[in-house]
Amino acid sequence: MIRLNNRYYGKNLKKKSRLSRRERVKEKIKKKINKNHISYKVGLKRDYLFKQALLSLKKEGKIRDFIQTSRLSDADLNGIDFYVVSVDEKKYETFNFSITGKRWVATEKERHPNIIVMFVDIYENIFLLKQRILKEIKK
Repeated sequence: MIRLNNRYYGKNLKKKSRLSRRERVKEKIKKKINKNHISYKVGLKRDYLFKQALLSLKKEGKIRDFIQTSRLSDADLNGIDFYVVSVDEKKYETFNFSITGKRWVATEKERHPNIIVMFVDIYENIFLLKQRILKEIKK
């Protein structure tokens, strides 16, 4: 028990005060996530399709590698869903991708101007998605 202003509190008070602002934001978002909601499942499907396209590009040798950020990581909170590494002759380049739906592209571009924002339709052909990814990388 902790005594503060003549009141007694549990030990959780001390732990909560130590949380950084970013950790408090993560906790708030975790509480709001409903994994059974359709929008959450659509987001997972978008990530899966984009990942499959990147795996195919990696096998073809058109990109060097990629990393998918974990949910609610610092990169994810900054809007980055994937890091993609491309090799052009003698130099490596890293590209930050944010994956979203078509109606949120403009909003995401405003919030994260330094990140490549792409929409992925859940029924999109992987071949067309690969072409769009390569087009964004070669800009």
